[in-house]
Amino acid sequence: MPMIDSQPLSEQLTRIQAANARCDALVEASKGKHVTDSHAEHTERMRGIDEAQAAYHLELVKLSALVQSAIERAERIR
Repeated sequence: MPMIDSQPLSEQLTRIQAANARCDALVEASKGKHVTDSHAEHTERMRGIDEAQAAYHLELVKLSALVQSAIERAERIR
């Protein structure tokens, strides 16, 4: 039996990669748009990027908690 269950960590890593890809895509799509955007369009675009970055950060925090929990379980088993 492995000391650390990799399934939840693997699933969380997949969510992190998806959140990061979404954030990167929004940032890439916004390049050069500030020149032609209205203030409202720019504000909406930036709001979307901020939300994507917050979602990415949340997924990283969840991964950190999962890793910490797995380490603590592994140390108790030893």
